[in-house]
Amino acid sequence: MDDKKLDQMLREQAERIEEELPYQVEKRIDQTLEDLPDSVPDKPRGFWSTGMRYVLTGVASVIFVIIAFSYYQMDDEPENASVSPGEETEQIDQEFRYEEMPFDTEEVTERMKNRLLEEFPFDSVDNIKVKFSLSHQNRWIALARFNEEQFAPMTVALFELKGTASNFSLRFLTGKNLVPVHWYDKENNVGYGTINSVNPFVEKVRIQTENHQYISYVNDEKYIYVSEEKPEKVEFLTSEGTVLRTLETFNFDEQYPLIAQTEGKYGLLVVGDNRLAESGLLEKHGIRNVSNSRFVSSFEIAKERYDFLNLKKAPVYVVFDDKEMVYKTHNRNDLIKFLKEN
Repeated sequence: MDDKKLDQMLREQAERIEEELPYQVEKRIDQTLEDLPDSVPDKPRGFWSTGMRYVLTGVASVIFVIIAFSYYQMDDEPENASVSPGEETEQIDQEFRYEEMPFDTEEVTERMKNRLLEEFPFDSVDNIKVKFSLSHQNRWIALARFNEEQFAPMTVALFELKGTASNFSLRFLTGKNLVPVHWYDKENNVGYGTINSVNPFVEKVRIQTENHQYISYVNDEKYIYVSEEKPEKVEFLTSEGTVLRTLETFNFDEQYPLIAQTEGKYGLLVVGDNRLAESGLLEKHGIRNVSNSRFVSSFEIAKERYDFLNLKKAPVYVVFDDKEMVYKTHNRNDLIKFLKEN
């Protein structure tokens, strides 16, 4: 086969390609074809015969065309053919959103107040506000905040309501924590928490268990979800899906509501010394490394509620980093010294 026929065959091969090749690729192919000599040399220049060299040159040119075309097609794949790293592909089993309860607000708050006075040794219960409520399987779950202006061992409670607007029952579920960032009540299969100390831009919370995944949309800085499985991971997300904070399994034990809510700072539990907060003593000493604190007046309540801390007497000051307890003392001056030096 002479070089003119080879040239014509390769051009016809390129023209049969339906997709238009990029200009750079097309130019390279034309240059390769133009570089072929116009006539066959009289003598072979080496080991290979002239005919064999032309056959191999033609095969190489065809292979180049095929590879260039394949690369062009691969580069032209639609954008939705692949998933970007971090893109959410997991299936959401259920979403939870705030729903307004059909019950009379005054009657609900009055019943909540009576149940709280029965459940806890408070002299009074004031400023009850339902922060989040949702309907699930013929019942309502409501998260209520109360005694916001007082030092109390607990200022949030979870209730279950059943029935109609004119005839309903109210059951106290739990009120163990002081508005935790996250808490899962395994007895009632309900999780709840707040984002007010995390980030004001959180729109929703993603909850992952061993077999399921849920989304709870934040309302008034609070959220609720229902799950028969204990969560393994809880993530706080913006409206664009950016993860602002992740809570792993270790966060869901009894100690979690007490740990620091900010990495690099401390959480503080004070039992039997409310004057520490009232006097602003920490601020007077220039202490700025405490992200959250909890004050409990009654040693008996604190001992029962935080049995895992093995409290012996009051006053007692317990310091936590963002994972565990790191310091405990009965002396206020020792507490101030520790916080100033660490």
